[in-house]
Amino acid sequence: MRRVVVTEDGHIRGVLRVNMALRRGLADNERDITVGELTSRKFTVVQESTVAFDVICRIWTKAAIMAIVVRDEAGVPHAQDIVGVITKEHIADSVAENVASYRND
Repeated sequence: MRRVVVTEDGHIRGVLRVNMALRRGLADNERDITVGELTSRKFTVVQESTVAFDVICRIWTKAAIMAIVVRDEAGVPHAQDIVGVITKEHIADSVAENVASYRND
């Protein structure tokens, strides 16, 4: 799974979660689909110093598929302010890793 932040004229427009098998299938069959048509607006923006608990809460309350992480000093976030993304999968993996450290097998 790849994650893409879609920008236009320096503004954040949306996000994509791209399954590579799906991408190969679309490349062969659907040549008129634009990235803009596939883009989701189901994201939230957080600053890089935001505490993990707050990131999880924002993703949950916004029904977002991912959080776009921007530099702390960014006012209105633009493309050049993006430093990364956090997805629900990242959160689930982190929780599972921490739970595994408490197992007594």
